[in-house]
Amino acid sequence: MERLSLHQGNLPLKNAVIQFIGGAIALVTGQSGGREGPAIHLGATAASLLGRASRLPNNSLRTMVACGTAAAIASSFNTPIAGVIFAMEVVMMEYTIASFIPVIVAAVTSTLITQFVYGNEPAFIVAPSTMHSLFEIPYLVLGGILIGCIAAGYIQLIQAFARLSEQPLWQRIVMAGAITATVAVFVPQVMGVGYDTVNQLMVSEVSIVVLLLILLAKVVTSAAAVGLGMPIGLIGPSLFIGAILGSLFGSLLISWEVADVSLGLYVMLGMCAMMAAVLQAPLAALMAVMELTANTNIILPAMVIIVVATMVTSQVFRQRSVFITTLNTLGLQYPPNPVTLHLQRVGVTAIMDRSFVRLPSQISVSEAEETLAKKPHWIIVEDKDALPTAVLNPSDLAAFVELRQTRESEQLELIEDQADEKIRLLQIPGQRMDVTTIGAEATVMQLQELLDKTQSEACCVTRTTEHVGMTFYLWLKAFHIIFVVTWFAGLFYMPRLFVYHSGATDEVSRERFKVMQAKLYKIIMNPSMIATLVLGTWLLIESWQAFSAQGWIWLKLLFVIALIGYHHYCLRIIKAFADDRALHSEKFYRIFNELPSLVLVAVVILVVVKPF
Repeated sequence: MERLSLHQGNLPLKNAVIQFIGGAIALVTGQSGGREGPAIHLGATAASLLGRASRLPNNSLRTMVACGTAAAIASSFNTPIAGVIFAMEVVMMEYTIASFIPVIVAAVTSTLITQFVYGNEPAFIVAPSTMHSLFEIPYLVLGGILIGCIAAGYIQLIQAFARLSEQPLWQRIVMAGAITATVAVFVPQVMGVGYDTVNQLMVSEVSIVVLLLILLAKVVTSAAAVGLGMPIGLIGPSLFIGAILGSLFGSLLISWEVADVSLGLYVMLGMCAMMAAVLQAPLAALMAVMELTANTNIILPAMVIIVVATMVTSQVFRQRSVFITTLNTLGLQYPPNPVTLHLQRVGVTAIMDRSFVRLPSQISVSEAEETLAKKPHWIIVEDKDALPTAVLNPSDLAAFVELRQTRESEQLELIEDQADEKIRLLQIPGQRMDVTTIGAEATVMQLQELLDKTQSEACCVTRTTEHVGMTFYLWLKAFHIIFVVTWFAGLFYMPRLFVYHSGATDEVSRERFKVMQAKLYKIIMNPSMIATLVLGTWLLIESWQAFSAQGWIWLKLLFVIALIGYHHYCLRIIKAFADDRALHSEKFYRIFNELPSLVLVAVVILVVVKPF
């Protein structure tokens, strides 16, 4: 969000790599946080890099960042609508038709790919539940007040830890790890994402004392991890804490016998209310709970508890979104004021005056007359390197030409040579404005900052024609090669499993091979194939002019198509084995096993030797 506000959505690849590695280490070591934080950062960075590689204007990069954010949320929880609303409500903090369409496309595409690779598995196991009576509404209001108070305290605790940001990073990481490790000795449920605990709360009742202990421990450990700068997410802990609060409140109502309530319902309501209060994103939370439960009966109670919790946090305790609060604690203003936000949404190409002519510093009288006949609004004077040096009003040139024709003014001395009658544009009488240049991708806000910095009176918009930098291109190439290797690893190993499976005689071995084949295909082969094709297409587009004239690239593409067919035929064989059907003999699978090796040899020769 800070890069979106101050850097026009320009997210560097270096930060994404650090976030990926750091987030993976943090989650593997059991830090108290969510996986969606690194996912959102990676999604936003990928979208930002794609936008810059496509040379989109900076105001469009804001939309690209929102697209990456929505895609990450949608794929993390299998909730495309919630992903869209989260991106618009939390990141962009505005709703515009122009932004909605690409964000929706990104969320839907991400969800489809995730379901294709990993299946349509929900993030939480939700039992069908509904509100038994309208008499539960007062209890929902009371629960919303409780969650709003806890959310306000949670935001304050995160803010307190964030004030330690001046300490060295390694000290903050050690401190966060020490807090989590100490608490986890007594309450191991605080480690990691904690969705297994949430699923348990959905279907079974837990002791109130245990719930209170887990609640206190999770609030402290997750606030420390997030506030001290660990690269982990905040949505996961918010859902976890909300689930504990919902289970605690529902258990109290059941134990006091004041109402016949569904415990799973209150767990879900607590999750969405806590998420809404902490993030100040009520609509995103409502959409999330609706998609997670696929139950429209939960909308009414969810709306009641979400509104109450959000209002208590924002109006009673005067707490803003945890993201905004943390940024303000670090001395960063977000969101920008309305004027700045509007200037960031508008590109310089939308307001620039396109009626101008470019002239060298010295021109002939006839050239001047031809220029004036075009009736331009401005004249841009360029030096010998074709760089703008000043901006003139055409009326000043017209006045000078008229004076020359009547020969009634001493200003004729400005004619450099009577033989060729050259006019020095930088010396004729009139107002000349100092000029600077800015790229066509810039926003009006960047233009204003540039004019203030250079004290220029005018600015020329130039269109950049540079391709993606070599460093970025090499990063693309490196990751493309990595995923090619992992894809071929799966293509090499899968046929061997077919050989072993076809030769297995006992039921235990056959079941083991079924599991191995399914996991290898979903976890290794499918993601690697998708990443290989996406990155390879990107590289091909960036170097199309160089590649299109070379014959070997077309043969390589044919081999890639053949590999895709081989890949999908493996899926057909996997499904046949799952149904205990044998499509081919063991000998066929041994021959089938050698085909990827032959393709690999051919592709390597084509890429390295480039024979034609």
